[in-house]
Amino acid sequence: MQTHVSDTSVVLSMDNNRNLDLDSIIAEVRAQYEEIAQRSKAEAEALYQTKVGGMDLSGDGAGSGALLLMSVNR
Repeated sequence: MQTHVSDTSVVLSMDNNRNLDLDSIIAEVRAQYEEIAQRSKAEAEALYQTKVGGMDLSGDGAGSGALLLMSVNR
């Protein structure tokens, strides 16, 4: 038993309209990025203060190297 189909056409239509609000998506990503950047900056500043805070910055002895290092890093 064999069936033969002829003159058949199929039309497929899709509605891909998702109404994405790109402005709000970009704003949310920007807010997340800025939060991460602020946290990273705070962590880096705390680490810097920890490292530099223990150094003798008076200019005599071993602490003078720390002063030189700070001036080079700026």
